[in-house]
Amino acid sequence: MELLQELFHVKEKGSSLRTELLASATSFFSIVYIVAVNALILSQAGMDYNSVVIATILTTAVSNILMGLYANSPLILAPGMSAGVGFFLIFLGLKNGGIIVSSEGTIVALNNIFQPVPLTLLATLLVGLILFVKNVKGNFLLTIIFGVLISIALGVTDISSFSYSFIDLGSLEPFVFQLDFSGVLSMDYWVAVFSLLILVVFQNLGTQVSFLTSEQPKVLKRTLESNALSVMIAGLLGCSSICTSAEGATSIAV
Repeated sequence: MELLQELFHVKEKGSSLRTELLASATSFFSIVYIVAVNALILSQAGMDYNSVVIATILTTAVSNILMGLYANSPLILAPGMSAGVGFFLIFLGLKNGGIIVSSEGTIVALNNIFQPVPLTLLATLLVGLILFVKNVKGNFLLTIIFGVLISIALGVTDISSFSYSFIDLGSLEPFVFQLDFSGVLSMDYWVAVFSLLILVVFQNLGTQVSFLTSEQPKVLKRTLESNALSVMIAGLLGCSSICTSAEGATSIAV
């Protein structure tokens, strides 16, 4: 315990190991959805779903370990996705939550909400809003736990069918270290590189500066260095570029 205190300067920052563990759990549960969503998006571009899952997990794990040990920063790094990902996730949540359904006439329509799946979503959202407004510590984590419990109680989640299997790491082979510079002499290549560069630099710089306004310049410098290394690691592992995630606000709030 003393080693952790000394390594991360927990007390100096006015925190405690208990608070940090709660914040860490909140971070994990608020960001873990990206493993599935990032794989889903990239699989639409022709990449293997399982390979992207592995690449996303490895890239995110290495990036956040680097951010914690080198920069001692609470920021979360994860693969970045489409600019409208927030709207995409809201729509996905409403659809998978049974609130909206497909409709030929209006594209989408309101479903019968008095069913187990929509009721689970609405009850979870209501509890989440109450805990957030009341400023309850760890409100996001508590909301997720409540959502799981209510889904089990209403029969939405069947824990008796739970199983797991290890993904074959060999499926990564077609995507790891597959660097392609064949288009380096074309204008399209550099337009794409420049666009991604601007997007990554300003997205990360803006988010990090807004989250770390009270930190020392040395901490901000190290978070940016960690971010830069993580972007390179993501490319080498066949994953989309790493970005500072807004979900980091949930753990910082804790």
